[in-house]
Amino acid sequence: MYVGDEPQQLTYTVLDGDTIAGLVWESSNPDVAVVDKNGRVTAVALGEATITVTNAVDAYGSCVVSVAMPNRDELLSMLEKAIQEAEALDLSQYKQDNDMEIFLKALETARIVLVDSKASEDQIRKALNDLKNAQKNLNLKPSNPGGSSDSWEENQPGYIGKPLPMAGSETGSSYPPMSSSFVSDTTTDFTITGGSYQFRITSKDGTVPVMTVTSSAFRVELVSQEGNDYFFRVTVVTPGQTADVLVNGGKVVSVTGGDAPGGVISDTTAPFQVSENGEYQFKLTANEKPEFVAGSPSFTVEFVKNEGKDWFFRIRATGKPGDACGFYINKSPKPVTVVTIA
Repeated sequence: MYVGDEPQQLTYTVLDGDTIAGLVWESSNPDVAVVDKNGRVTAVALGEATITVTNAVDAYGSCVVSVAMPNRDELLSMLEKAIQEAEALDLSQYKQDNDMEIFLKALETARIVLVDSKASEDQIRKALNDLKNAQKNLNLKPSNPGGSSDSWEENQPGYIGKPLPMAGSETGSSYPPMSSSFVSDTTTDFTITGGSYQFRITSKDGTVPVMTVTSSAFRVELVSQEGNDYFFRVTVVTPGQTADVLVNGGKVVSVTGGDAPGGVISDTTAPFQVSENGEYQFKLTANEKPEFVAGSPSFTVEFVKNEGKDWFFRIRATGKPGDACGFYINKSPKPVTVVTIA
């Protein structure tokens, strides 16, 4: 196990004639690994611990748990998984309270750390732990105590209004930016074509808005900021899926994912920096091996490996600080991202 892993459930086999009554779980070294009354083990620190389960007649079984510290790549993988799990939450089911604000800030920080080539292991670990803890602290809304769902919804914090009616239909697909803290440039449901779409969210009170989606079929990145305007890119991860786009926990619009350009999905689309002579690995998802090239000699591109539909490419900064380079998939005229040497 790694420090920071989710608790692992131990299992046991009851031999003929034995009993499962009065089971007691114990750890020989709680400073390394602890076990609860149900046999769930949590890694605490580097080392080994023996976990023992004993029944009412003193029959027992045991196993050794080894706890290791994940390296930087493993931490990044754990952080990416945590972000995906957080983005898959339906935030409309949770209270829009202080714990939600903490969660949204932790999610945005985690996204930034994930693509920061200079992020240290301690920074990655902190972002991972903060996001997990914030997610655990989210508070579900109470169930409807009675009456119409409309009146109940309207009394909930963060409610931003029902769909506006559209001509010729009972159910609308346009959502007004009913918020005292932000305005969205896009409020009508649509299908994302070209693999991604960029929103402009204008902050009305000076606070940084946080955009999330309700499905891991999409990914959100803060691309840039100009004054009170914040530009978020929503990228299609799994075409054909639909999700709600939320700002500060409130629904703004629903999007459906169209096909990605050339049928290729990149795990990285936001601009970022690497150090001089630094490296970064892209994961491109496609049915066939895509062509992935650098737009300038400041970077080299090397194919690393293939796992199913995932194709991994490593880039290396060979230029000088300040050089910027676009990276292109299958001869697309538009770069998937731009990388700058710090």
